[in-house]
Amino acid sequence: MIKPEKRLAGFLIAASLIVSGCSSGTVAEEVPEPEPSANVPVQATPVTTCNLQITTFPDLIATTGKVESLRDELFVSQTGGLLEWCIAQTGRQVQKDAVIARFSTEKIAMRLERAQLQQFNARKEYESQLLGYEQLLKGKSEEEASNIKEKLRISSGLAMAEQDIKEAKTELQQCVVKAPFAGIFADVQVQSGDVVKPGATLFRLYQPDRMLLSVKVLESDIHLIKPGMPATVTPVGSTQPLKASVYDINPYIDNDGMATVRLSIQHKTGDIKLYPGMNATATIQSPAVKALVVPKEAIVYRDGKPVVFTLENGRAKWNYVTVGRDNGKQTEIKEGLQPGMKVITSNNLQLAHDAPVEEILSSGTGKIDAH
Repeated sequence: MIKPEKRLAGFLIAASLIVSGCSSGTVAEEVPEPEPSANVPVQATPVTTCNLQITTFPDLIATTGKVESLRDELFVSQTGGLLEWCIAQTGRQVQKDAVIARFSTEKIAMRLERAQLQQFNARKEYESQLLGYEQLLKGKSEEEASNIKEKLRISSGLAMAEQDIKEAKTELQQCVVKAPFAGIFADVQVQSGDVVKPGATLFRLYQPDRMLLSVKVLESDIHLIKPGMPATVTPVGSTQPLKASVYDINPYIDNDGMATVRLSIQHKTGDIKLYPGMNATATIQSPAVKALVVPKEAIVYRDGKPVVFTLENGRAKWNYVTVGRDNGKQTEIKEGLQPGMKVITSNNLQLAHDAPVEEILSSGTGKIDAH
């Protein structure tokens, strides 16, 4: 009889032979991937460059603001009553000294007539009282005599009547509204036939040929700006800038560290129409200075710090820099670079220190025409 141990061993041997026979030639050998060769060259990044030098730096201050008129007046009713006549219409032009509106004067005229009658009676009373003081006034000084006469004018009612006449005449003048300057109506709130209360808004009148742009400028730049400096203004909806100049500077700095500067716009016939409240961009050109500058595209930021790459022996060199003023095209470099360096101006966003680069175009110097 065969023992169980020997029978199990034989079975295992037979099974292994069967498996090896079935799998013969079907198992592929694993070929290890070849390790990259250390001799394979890294492709150089093509870049453009410019030579760094001290040059004239046109300091352009870019900002935005709203158009306003040099003369813009909101008319408020000085009197009340029936508005008998009014020519104000939104968008309509009016000439200087033209009558715009007229209120009814009937009640005021009656009050004026009554005051004039009172003045006549009061004057007779005053003259009568003055005769009684004739001897008394002879021994008085000029100042004392003047005080006595004034008391008589008040007690006789003459002073009050004269005051009523003055007020009535002033109200009559306020019943006629005239244009203090040639302009265009806006925000018209009334029309002929309306009953208007004193203090009610009537309309707005602005001067269309003297338009300004009110802009905000950083307090750090305000010392660079002077009245009369040239500027350009480009209204929304236009690609054609208009010539302008600094009109005035508000010396007050607001809580945001900004100062208000107004630019006088040189508006010609055929230019885009300007309206108060219109948005526009502006560029103020302060006097050019000598500075070390690079094109704006030469500066990249790493960890929030400005970096400029320079080209040295086919390699990109990393340089931390301290930047100064920015005119929209160029940036002033205060520290970190020296004149004569070759600055990389393109394909610099992903560059690393000592990365190989290939110069494909040199733009000469960092100088950019301000115009």
